[in-house]
Amino acid sequence: MPWSAWHSLTSTGLIAHTPAAGFQFKYAIDITMESWQLEPVLGDAHFDIEIVASDNTTLFRQTVTFHYVFVSLVIGPAVFMFTWWADLQNAHVTTTVPASPATIGGEQPYGDFSYGTGDVVMGMAHMMWDYYSGLYLVSLPAGAKLRVRRANIGLPDLRDSDSAIQVRVLEGGGLSGARLMQDGMTRLLRQRSGGGLEFVASCDVRSLDAVGEAAWPYSATAAPATAQITSTVTTHTIATQGLLFYLHEIAPLVLYQEGNEVLAKRSGDDGRSWGAEMVIATGVKMVAAEIGPDGGTIYLVGMRGSAAVALVCSFERDETGAHLLRATDEFPATGLSNLPTSLQFLKLQNNVAHLIVDQGGTLEYFRSTDSLRTWL
Repeated sequence: MPWSAWHSLTSTGLIAHTPAAGFQFKYAIDITMESWQLEPVLGDAHFDIEIVASDNTTLFRQTVTFHYVFVSLVIGPAVFMFTWWADLQNAHVTTTVPASPATIGGEQPYGDFSYGTGDVVMGMAHMMWDYYSGLYLVSLPAGAKLRVRRANIGLPDLRDSDSAIQVRVLEGGGLSGARLMQDGMTRLLRQRSGGGLEFVASCDVRSLDAVGEAAWPYSATAAPATAQITSTVTTHTIATQGLLFYLHEIAPLVLYQEGNEVLAKRSGDDGRSWGAEMVIATGVKMVAAEIGPDGGTIYLVGMRGSAAVALVCSFERDETGAHLLRATDEFPATGLSNLPTSLQFLKLQNNVAHLIVDQGGTLEYFRSTDSLRTWL
């Protein structure tokens, strides 16, 4: 899934291009001092931001604090300059909602020119730079808004219009589904409004919010108001994308990432309800998965830290006799490295595994002929 371009918030704080699977925000900093104050100055900066859904449910809340310093530089009798520095390496980032957000690379912020020198203009010294947050894999439903709750830095109109903040989001995609031959019903796994994942199914794709002239060319009747099946797979906001499989083309299974865990849920009534979470792997970021030719084994490629791994998952029965999907084998995926942790394409065909990875607009193709162990 690609990242969008940077977009300013609207006057009400509305974030562009939602729903989305993740986000990053950029904050235009302008800290101003009068020339007589630069002797030197050690300051404390802070700001609190919040992202809410259209019903004001809090999706994300964060407080950031860091130190900065101004030092005057006098060169000759007529030129007055200053230098400055913002200490982002020791910044304190406290995210309270969600309590443990999923990220790409952690929560450490960085600055675009967070140090430098400048001229004193009309008696004023301006420290101007851009603060960049971490990359957060927090689902944003349509209509999500960003609000500044408290701040002592930023452009003068920050607290009025939020014009100093821009957001880019992890856009679209993340859609998985199945269309079974026996009933012609389209079944989709998609992001749920408010966070998490939902399962929807219908014979008329217009009830799944599909648009276009080809959505239902067979009838002039109005679209049904609701899908034939709608159920919640998980409400956890850090679950932003998953894969839908049909075991033996009968029982739906959802495989999804939630924080640092790969989880699965199985339905015994065609997606109307879902069983308990099954932990497939901890410490693995799922990259791609596919159901095997036997219709019941799941093959998964992921990243465990900086190492690519492959997992073979199969069903067993626990002590109560209930079906349990677990990883029965894990081994290095030799030849794969630096894989993105958004979902990619994996296909098993004629004892050959085909993996296609989108590396930010460039597609890379890999092939394995020994059950995912080595890749070319």
